Amino acid sequence: METSISIIVLSSNNQHISLVLERLFQMVNDGDEIILVDDHSQEDYISHLEELRKKGLFHLIASSKRGNRAHNRNLGAKEAKNEVLLFLDGDIILCDNGLEILRQAHRSKTAVAFIGPKHAIHYSDIHIELYSALTHEDFIHMLKTPDGREAIYQNPLFRDYREDFFYDTKHSPYFWLYYYTGASSVEKNVFNQIGGFDEKFTTWGSEDVDLGYRISKHGSIGYLPQFHAIHIPHPRDILSIESTNAANILRMYEKYRTWEFEVV
Repeated sequence: METSISIIVLSSNNQHISLVLERLFQMVNDGDEIILVDDHSQEDYISHLEELRKKGLFHLIASSKRGNRAHNRNLGAKEAKNEVLLFLDGDIILCDNGLEILRQAHRSKTAVAFIGPKHAIHYSDIHIELYSALTHEDFIHMLKTPDGREAIYQNPLFRDYREDFFYDTKHSPYFWLYYYTGASSVEKNVFNQIGGFDEKFTTWGSEDVDLGYRISKHGSIGYLPQFHAIHIPHPRDILSIESTNAANILRMYEKYRTWEFEVV
């Protein structure tokens, strides 16, 4: 029996959402679905999404809560009809056979959730040029070709150095530490059992790690080294998001008060 995937894309005025969606249009099977949850985008952006719907079918949901990523992902999950959920941010490009890699992994039942390497996740559009000498336009051009994407995977400047952590099997009970929902999957029944994302995390950061921790209490989280995802650089208020992330990490400590959080 075919394993179908519900892809929940979180987006808010993402400049290159067309790249994200068109990549997905090329990979989806008949049973798959794309659910895009929009967080208060401008009217011209919504008009652009409507144009994209002519190229490929996807559900468009408007969120009523600004900036609450946990709430917005839960909105998409409630509409999902398939047994596997893939959470994807609107600034993430998947590798060419990403959905098939994920499909086979979930079919194997070796874990209830999966993550893979995420490249260039810390870069803004300005950082790309400062650190790599690539312009933003150069990087976007590379995203559009298989050779360009492969070059990004192999470039040490863009490498996901968490890979070293995942390759040591004794760390597997702690993979939840890096359950980042820029691109991550989970069985829908497990997601529902644990109550989905905690919507008390109203600002950026750690709502996904919180979910990963609860997933790990119901089954293992697997790492797929070939399930590559690339972050599209864009303007970011680094100080703001790191500040809210720090506050949310403290919220997790207070929420659980378990030895795992004491150690990390």
